Amino acid sequence: MILASIVDCKWEDSLSWYDRMIESGIEPLASCYAGLLLASFKIGGEERALSFIRQLSSNQARISGETIQFILKLFLPGFECDVTFVDIRKRIRHMIDMRGESREPLLDLLRSIREAELEDEKQRKLSPSNPLLPGDGWRDVLPKLVSVLESQILKE
Repeated sequence: MILASIVDCKWEDSLSWYDRMIESGIEPLASCYAGLLLASFKIGGEERALSFIRQLSSNQARISGETIQFILKLFLPGFECDVTFVDIRKRIRHMIDMRGESREPLLDLLRSIREAELEDEKQRKLSPSNPLLPGDGWRDVLPKLVSVLESQILKE
């Protein structure tokens, strides 16, 4: 129902379905989160989308690397065209080089992304029949990403 609402651009409906699922103790599929993030953004811009990301982080949602990529593309300048984590890590390293004292959140994010990638590789080896099942490492990336996004948005 979430994905059907997103496909039909019924942003409020998709978020309503998500809220109902969470209230019932059911976690949506990882493939729903990028669409839910888009719905949040369409309804309330960056502020609402960041609030949704905070909610995912506090709920320890089982997100995928693709959702992290989407968040980066949505919020951070220069990530619009980066499609692989190799590109994303290079871009984050560049951001680290450009910053002085405020680089620690970016370093934490960079480390957590690499750890999540390694976790995904391990997950794919353990469960080759279900290569789309995200590893748990991506949920550890969210709090670090929230920290970077908050510092980025507060700078603007």
